[in-house]
Amino acid sequence: MYYINQQIAILMQAYVYSYSESLSNWNYQSYHSNQSAVKPTTATEKLDPIVPEALGEKINAPLPSYPSRLALSTLEGIHMVSIEDIVRLKADNNYTTVYFDDGRSLMVSKTLKEVEQKLNPARFIRIHQSHTVDLSKIKIYQRGRGGNVTMTTGDLIPVSKVKKSILLKAMQVI
Repeated sequence: MYYINQQIAILMQAYVYSYSESLSNWNYQSYHSNQSAVKPTTATEKLDPIVPEALGEKINAPLPSYPSRLALSTLEGIHMVSIEDIVRLKADNNYTTVYFDDGRSLMVSKTLKEVEQKLNPARFIRIHQSHTVDLSKIKIYQRGRGGNVTMTTGDLIPVSKVKKSILLKAMQVI
């Protein structure tokens, strides 16, 4: 989600820059009838435009890469797991339980947000305050107020009504 918000901010900055450039030749002094109160200045000085070089760097920045394996620290030790095997995450206060394809699970002493930050947001999506799922492991979405998703493992996970539209958009429902 952070990556999407960052891209929206970049687009907004590009809009402000292009708008200010279109007004750059317009003089505020000609607009105001009381010319003594307004010093001659251009719209770009008033809008404080974004430096185009800096904007270009943000747009052309490489996409973040995500690891194929994740180190999960539990009471037993540190488990190296393949991200491909993760089906879902479930929060329980400051602990997160990670569920896998083969039915096993691991509890780590990290918040759901901390674990989510290590995962690709295009693949893993939070569908509830305490649930994040792998989009590729959703078997069925059942309609309802918020609805439920059935995972490939058979687990039934609730979808909050707030997150429903985000899930349906991410699933690219036809």
